[in-house]
Amino acid sequence: YASAAARLLPTMLPRLLQPSLLLFLVARSSSSASDVSAPTDEPRSPPVPPIASTAGPFAKCVGPHFHVAWDPAEFHLVVTPCSSGSGGGRRIWSSTKGKPFVAAGFGEFEMQEVGLGSFRPAKDDPGPRTDFQSVDMISADAISVTLGGALQFRASPGSAPANYTLKLSWDESLEHHLTFDIEIRERSEFAGGGHRASHAYLRYETEASEAFFGFGEQYSVWNVKGKRLPILTQEQGIGRGLQPLSFLADFVEKASAGEWHTSYSSIPHYVTSKNRSLYLRNYLYSIFDLTDDDAVEVAVIRNPQSIKPRTHPFLTISWGVVLGDSPKELVSRYTKYAGRMPALPSWAICGGAVLGLEGGTDEVLSVYRQMRDVGTPMAALWIQDWSGYVKDDFGTRVLWNWELNTDHYPGWDAMLDEIQQTATRVMTYVNPYLTDRVNDSSPMRNLFKEAAERGFLVRNSSGQPYVQRCGSRTFTFGTIDLANPEAAEWYATEVLGKNMLQNSNASGWMADFGEYLPFDSVIGGRDHESQVDPQYFHNRFPEEWTKLNSLALARQNRQDDVVFFSRAISTRSPKYGSLFWAGDQLVTWDRYDGLHSALLATLSGGISGIALTHSDIGGYTMIERCILFGYVCMFITRKCELLMRWAEMSAFTDAMFRTHLGSGPGPFEAQIYSSAASKTHFANFAQVHKALCEYRTELVREAADSGLPIARHPMLEFPDDQQLQTSDAQVMLGSEIMMAPVLSPGTSRIRVYLPALGDNETWVRWPGLDEYQPGGSEVDAPIGEPAVFFRSGFKERYPNAYAELREQASLVRETSRNGGFVCPKEVDYRMGVVELVKVLFGTVLVALLPYAYYAKVRSPH
Repeated sequence: YASAAARLLPTMLPRLLQPSLLLFLVARSSSSASDVSAPTDEPRSPPVPPIASTAGPFAKCVGPHFHVAWDPAEFHLVVTPCSSGSGGGRRIWSSTKGKPFVAAGFGEFEMQEVGLGSFRPAKDDPGPRTDFQSVDMISADAISVTLGGALQFRASPGSAPANYTLKLSWDESLEHHLTFDIEIRERSEFAGGGHRASHAYLRYETEASEAFFGFGEQYSVWNVKGKRLPILTQEQGIGRGLQPLSFLADFVEKASAGEWHTSYSSIPHYVTSKNRSLYLRNYLYSIFDLTDDDAVEVAVIRNPQSIKPRTHPFLTISWGVVLGDSPKELVSRYTKYAGRMPALPSWAICGGAVLGLEGGTDEVLSVYRQMRDVGTPMAALWIQDWSGYVKDDFGTRVLWNWELNTDHYPGWDAMLDEIQQTATRVMTYVNPYLTDRVNDSSPMRNLFKEAAERGFLVRNSSGQPYVQRCGSRTFTFGTIDLANPEAAEWYATEVLGKNMLQNSNASGWMADFGEYLPFDSVIGGRDHESQVDPQYFHNRFPEEWTKLNSLALARQNRQDDVVFFSRAISTRSPKYGSLFWAGDQLVTWDRYDGLHSALLATLSGGISGIALTHSDIGGYTMIERCILFGYVCMFITRKCELLMRWAEMSAFTDAMFRTHLGSGPGPFEAQIYSSAASKTHFANFAQVHKALCEYRTELVREAADSGLPIARHPMLEFPDDQQLQTSDAQVMLGSEIMMAPVLSPGTSRIRVYLPALGDNETWVRWPGLDEYQPGGSEVDAPIGEPAVFFRSGFKERYPNAYAELREQASLVRETSRNGGFVCPKEVDYRMGVVELVKVLFGTVLVALLPYAYYAKVRSPH
């Protein structure tokens, strides 16, 4: 609540002060009216304009598609389609009239890790920022245009701290892309005084009504217009603004709650409602400022004190714009640059569910047999703790030493023989980190020690392995140095290839993490000349991690059969990834960090090339924590209803239908095997996912060919429907199926909007198979009967999928009407009298947080 009040105060204070301020201004103006001085004859210096151009007007087609025009009178650079002749058509990109479109700041910047995988600027001072730009030269050839000039301070017009060049170029390999490269060169006399450019700014036009979509996986917003969005790979956080959880999370561990914009997959790319698309080619930390109605400002920022002049002598901004007539066309053409994901093997999309299990051989086989006996089709068992486990303050953790632990999983091969009788495979888990908690007396290989001795780990400034922590202060690890080709080759061959593919016989794995590379680390070769600047590599690390996994498959010739799914995503990760997932959502319903946030991640990620993705069915993060000496406790546990609704959404949207036990599985957490109702419901919707095999297979092929996401925002199919454009509660599977998932508890009716269809088609409701006309309406959506609609022509276009869906519809509806999906009564309060007294006393302690925190620091108890 304090956090909410702090946010409201800046808004409310001006409203409270407005009447007094108005009276003051009126009185001030009336009293000064009689004191107006007579005009003076002294000459006044005219204000220095922010721009100047000695270069004349210019207009030319660059390549076959892009018309570039420079108007020195308006100080206006405009890019339009060549088909519009002299450039009078719609604008693909344009600078703001009469204002600089390039600027530089000469200040300080430093990024630091403030929490567990969370990063914030420790210093972000742009220093003096240039406010004057000149265009002094223009040159051109058939495929490029180059502009150049000076960046100055208007207060000191005779001194220019930097020159710049802007090159617009076309490459036939990216036919519908125009690339912009700005290079800011400090003048020697300015740089010699220790002044290096830290901030580069790009400013260009937008419209007040223009909506912005994409930016990778954005979990809380669909339209980013009006926001200031940092592009930084990091942990998304726990709660992300959901109160009071976020306040308590930050109290326990600084910055662990995250914010609305924190994301594992922050990608500098968007598509707008005006059919414009832009993407950065830089990997540096950047900020998209979309708060102005008529202008976008992009800042690309570096620490000038840590740069390596040999590799990065100048500060640059590189970006591209895409030409297209619709959002769908823009997404497809953008993925020519970002890369397109290869088609998944049939077992992953047609084999049924992937069950997330752990706990040892007996526990895994027990659950497998339960789900098999209720008719659940299973593509694979995903066993996260195959390498063993450790316990710490966070709970039971996977041991990050990637080797099959036969003590925890005795009879591994026999277990695989049994599950393969139902064509079920096994998947495991890995990340780019190695724990330093393996005892020397352990019979297992100590991979951390091996990597450290070979110089394959990320290093600190003293040359030792950079040890970080995750989840708790006692869980520590080192990071494989992906900027070192020898380290990447060793990890791909020795760890992934040998330990995972050969020794464990895995058909895939979760390729987790990729967000933790410190900005003050030492990476690359051992000598200074071959080292890589981490600020240029941090946002690129997820791409290199995905690339390493792809390399491991190629080394074993298993690209067509093995699936790995990744969490952290960079701009070009789709080129190498086989599947992604939305990360660690809370076991809640909200758009901050719950079910709705997983849907938003799917919608926004699909705009930015994340074509094949899914989420943990039921969510992941469970909260059972107490603070302030055990007097203040919070419980966020997974409920049966949430688990069922999540499974319904995943059956129609996800490339892979996969579960997760959660971060703290216990007797109070709903699991798919917790009750007869949850088993039956999950088995039914695993069959629904499998029934869509024919259709989903075609969508996966389409994704490989065109880059289009299989689960997509309806805007991609109905770009002219304004009502759909801003909706963030409906999703389509391809072009045929529309779904409005239930996103709140206790809901049995939901409002749906169906767009108009051509060719005499109507919408058909599943599972009832009733026809619906276009428009908005409320429909019944009890558990087991989600609001799903498909085009009436789906029956002819996909007869096998239709037949299987129809069969499942009758089974699901019958079970639903007979009460087969009714969740058992769950325990919401687990407190006895003593615990209740503690919590009541805790409310008093909340008012004494500063003292309580001080006491906690002073006392280990």
